[in-house]
Amino acid sequence: MRLRSFHGQTLAEAMSQVREALGNDAIIVATRDDDQGGVRVTAALDESTVKPKEAPVPVGQPEVPSKQPINYDHDVVEVIADALLRHAVNPALAETLLGTVTHFADHDVLIALGAAMDKHFEYAPLFDGNAKPICLVGPPGAGKTLTIAKIAANRVMHKHRVGVITTDLTRAGAVEQLSSLTKLLKIDLVEVEDAPALRDAIETHTNGEIILIDNTGRNPFSKGDMFDLRKMVSAAEMEPVLVLPAGLDAAEGIDMARAFMEIGARKMIITKVDMTRRLGSMLTIAHETGLQLCDMSISPKVTEPLQAVNPVTFARLLLPADVVSAVLKSSDKISGTA
Repeated sequence: MRLRSFHGQTLAEAMSQVREALGNDAIIVATRDDDQGGVRVTAALDESTVKPKEAPVPVGQPEVPSKQPINYDHDVVEVIADALLRHAVNPALAETLLGTVTHFADHDVLIALGAAMDKHFEYAPLFDGNAKPICLVGPPGAGKTLTIAKIAANRVMHKHRVGVITTDLTRAGAVEQLSSLTKLLKIDLVEVEDAPALRDAIETHTNGEIILIDNTGRNPFSKGDMFDLRKMVSAAEMEPVLVLPAGLDAAEGIDMARAFMEIGARKMIITKVDMTRRLGSMLTIAHETGLQLCDMSISPKVTEPLQAVNPVTFARLLLPADVVSAVLKSSDKISGTA
């Protein structure tokens, strides 16, 4: 992962430099006021990550292009307001985002919405340099097993040593589903039944090995389920990462997220984005809970890796495809790359 720091008099100016230098897949690591004035943005580009053949497909995009040409110089707020309405973003959050967007209305819609997404949401890379095993937690059907498979496949493709452990021994076909992939990747799948066995399994892995743990889906409103999960997560030092599918009811999702945060989850992976037309509820969940957004799954295929979530990639998801395409083409013309 390559880190670079960018300085601008405004956040929009700094983010424009980030996009020009590192492209739209850059991960915003941190933003802060600079001691010498202005804003400093630290961004990263994961060079080991395989870029998809095409940019992530924005969900919820209209089936036909906008009927009228959009004047990007003057309609920024209007375009973003329409996108937020189409994604069913709750009115209070939409008003908050638009309040920030108005300060960047003299920039293009990607920068303006990206600035708002940066200010009002938290982000963190899935792999942030610590060596803790990553333990995926979430409700049944969230897509944890597929997510583990995607992460493992991507890491192996990039020559990382990976260990996979599963505690999901009760769901019919769960072990078989995961073992079919680990066999292809030549990874030994370790099955454990309880917390002591999980601790022992973790200790058998060598230093430097990425350890991924798949958990049984837990009912966040069941005291018994969450008690059992807490024992698993407490078995050894590990990082529980919440997996939630897009399209949940916002209120239900907030309650679920908070239940998993009580056992230590601080990051969230959004799954099934390709099956969802509206992302408003996920925005509400992330905003209300303060969970850090790290990755998202936009395909059911194991071979297609998770996509990193940052302010710009999320802004691209929210905006109509024809608007994003027009803005990128305009940027290319300005930079002379078209």
